[in-house]
Amino acid sequence: MANEVCMVMGSWEEMRPGDVLREIGAVLQGHEFASVRAGMEMAIIDAAAQSSCIPLWRLIPIVSAESAANLALKYRKQGFETFKLKVGKDLNADIQVLEAIRLVYPD
Repeated sequence: MANEVCMVMGSWEEMRPGDVLREIGAVLQGHEFASVRAGMEMAIIDAAAQSSCIPLWRLIPIVSAESAANLALKYRKQGFETFKLKVGKDLNADIQVLEAIRLVYPD
C-alpha cells in the first residue's frame, strides 16, 4: 500500500492541502488505514500551517467533552476502533474529554 500511495503522490502537480487530503483519503480508504491516514493528514496540515506562519493549534478544533464523546460514538458506530486525540493544553479539560469518550467507548 505504501508504494501505491507514493506512486499516486509522485504524479501530483501542485495542489492545495484540501485536494491532497481528499486524494489520500481516496487511496487509503477504510478502517484498517485510519491511523496511517491520520498521520499523513496531520503532517500535511502541519506543513501548510508552517508555510503560512500559522500555529498548528489554530487549525485543529478543540471540542468539549460532550462533543468528543458524540464524535467517538459516531465513529464507533461506523466501525472505527482507533481514535487519536490531541492533548496537553489543559490537563483538566483533557481528562474530562477522555472520561467522556470512555463512557461511550469503554473497550
